[in-house]
Amino acid sequence: SSTGSKSKQDTMESAIAKACASAVAGGLLLHTCCSKAGAPAAVAVPSIVLGSLSSLLYFARVWIQGYYFDSRCNIKADLTDKVAVVTGGTQGGLGFAAAEILACMGATVVLTVRSAAKGEEAAAALTRAAGHDRISFVL
Repeated sequence: SSTGSKSKQDTMESAIAKACASAVAGGLLLHTCCSKAGAPAAVAVPSIVLGSLSSLLYFARVWIQGYYFDSRCNIKADLTDKVAVVTGGTQGGLGFAAAEILACMGATVVLTVRSAAKGEEAAAALTRAAGHDRISFVL
């Protein structure tokens, strides 16, 4: 019981620290933007307060609701029986990152690439990351 309450206290302290850091970062960011834009000095304090409050409220919403942008985004979905065709699937690109997420969620992934060598390299990396061999590529 004392271990559980200690853990709960640590979690709360961590959340408070993150909320404070978020508020400071938001206030500083908005103040810096106003300063760079040449806003008068009278705008400095309100910009810090506005930035801090908005960042603090955003942090609180994320902490309470448990997601950042869209509650319908279920990154834990099982896509085992789905097939995804991903364009631009060579390593280092946005397509490869998307393919990696889909493959790790269990989807069969077909990459489109420009060369066989890059396709084989990307497919091998995805196979290692996903833990299954339902990865292929087309030119």
